[in-house]
Amino acid sequence: MTKASFTRADGETKTPGWRYDGVKTKGGEAHKGQARVWAKHRFILGAGGIGIKTDDRCLRFNGTANGKIKGEYKCDVW
Repeated sequence: MTKASFTRADGETKTPGWRYDGVKTKGGEAHKGQARVWAKHRFILGAGGIGIKTDDRCLRFNGTANGKIKGEYKCDVW
């Protein structure tokens, strides 16, 4: 792998009181022969449109030339 790019991401929650607020940061590049893309997703706990607490969660996918994919909870390519 020599190149990786991030195109889109989305999320959802079915936990009462929490809502998905979107991707806050993202990235992608080739690293050590793998294509790696990651995104930091934000969730907000609140009621009536008023946020009380935010929680950011990261998810990274690593892909190799032979088609293997691995998911990890990281916010970078290293």
